[in-house]
Amino acid sequence: EDSRDVLEKSFRETMQRSVSEYYDKHMTDGSRAYIDQATLLPLVKTSTGESRTMAALGGGQKQLLALAHIFSLCQLRKTLHEQLVQIGIGVGHLDDQSFFLDSIFAPTDKEYGAQAAGLLLQKAHQIVLLLASQQWHEGIRPVVEPAVSKVYRLHVHTANPDTNPEEYQMPFKKTTIQTLTKIQDGCSYTRLEEVQ
Repeated sequence: EDSRDVLEKSFRETMQRSVSEYYDKHMTDGSRAYIDQATLLPLVKTSTGESRTMAALGGGQKQLLALAHIFSLCQLRKTLHEQLVQIGIGVGHLDDQSFFLDSIFAPTDKEYGAQAAGLLLQKAHQIVLLLASQQWHEGIRPVVEPAVSKVYRLHVHTANPDTNPEEYQMPFKKTTIQTLTKIQDGCSYTRLEEVQ
């Protein structure tokens, strides 16, 4: 029981350092993240001392807290790997993860979206971002665009295009990526294509 308590405490301390680093310094409202001892889940303490769960937070804060928690779990895996190697137990390589993130900037305003984008680029080695055109705004583009190595589009071909074609255009560097093409006849279809 004592050993388990020590292990749980070390897990919490490792994750607390990480979640504080990734969340606290990006918050402008004075809130701070902490890891619950019993569950190892992240909570937020407001500047007035009130504790809030993830469900009680706004979209931007919720996204940043979730990312901070993911990165703290990655740091915990890395720390555990290093400790096991030191005592002679080989378990393969446990390190930073690759992430597939769908619409991660959808619930955030521009300021929080830029903070989340910057955090991702600092800590994750490989990220696949699935974004709709409205999420690719000026809060995100300047942060993410320089780090992009490959771009793919879901290219919709349809005889009945949407009445607002601007929603199917995404600026990228010095070009505009079209994601909608009108066809004359036949069935609509969508292709996943790499953008050169």
